[in-house]
Amino acid sequence: MSSLEENNFYIGLGNGERHCCVPINKDAGGVCVCKICGQIYECNDETTTPSLYGESLGAGKGSRGEKGDPGPAGQMGFPGKNGIPGCPGGIGATGPGDVTGPSSARDKEIAVFDGTGGKTIMGAGVVHCGALPADPVGTPQAGDKYYNTTINHEMVYDAVRGKWLSVAIIMDGAGRNGNTTAGTFYRRWNGMVMAAAQGPHVAKGTIIRIGYSTATAVNHTYQVRLNGSVVAALPSGGAASAFNDTLNADFPAGILSSNNAAGGSTTNNFQSTIYYKLRA
Repeated sequence: MSSLEENNFYIGLGNGERHCCVPINKDAGGVCVCKICGQIYECNDETTTPSLYGESLGAGKGSRGEKGDPGPAGQMGFPGKNGIPGCPGGIGATGPGDVTGPSSARDKEIAVFDGTGGKTIMGAGVVHCGALPADPVGTPQAGDKYYNTTINHEMVYDAVRGKWLSVAIIMDGAGRNGNTTAGTFYRRWNGMVMAAAQGPHVAKGTIIRIGYSTATAVNHTYQVRLNGSVVAALPSGGAASAFNDTLNADFPAGILSSNNAAGGSTTNNFQSTIYYKLRA
């Protein structure tokens, strides 16, 4: 037997074959183990069928180890956002006492404090008729209000124009870079083309103001149209700019457009604004 064979172990595979088993490790009990064909075997004599390592130690599973200690606590999260503050409470009563007011008032007139004493009230001079589907009947005064439930707008009585108009003011406009000849439509601020039947669809309202300017002072007239019909116009009078803030031009719901009226001069770099309020 060679010195190499003397230093090795052998295993028999039960079929007469004899393999040299080179020890690769020893377990805690001193059992020598080796690896053949990818399997770990216990080294034994040449004739005994080898067993996989661990079979001779028992096939049962080991007992479950003890539960480990809990891990460290995680970091604290970011604080949440603050809630929306509540409305401030009113000043509480300080004692008994009557509130005095005028000898008479309009029906539904808004009451306000007269002075800082907290016990005297007066009429504000305007009424609020509440929520209604149409303009109130009767004889309104300037500044009277109601909420229109049909168009969902707060309405105010405009005594100058003699009608109920929305509190909201809506602005639109038109213009054009370069020249615009007489009889030609302007464009919207975003450059979109306008014509008698081309433009934004707007709700029923009243134009209360028009203003414009041009790069060159010429005689021309600015016209605002609804569904192709002229509803408001403003001549330049030969000036480079003009405005009218007393307009009272009603218009129906429809297509809004504007143009340089026929018969006037060519405008250059024209730009305008149109202010209107809604009607119920």
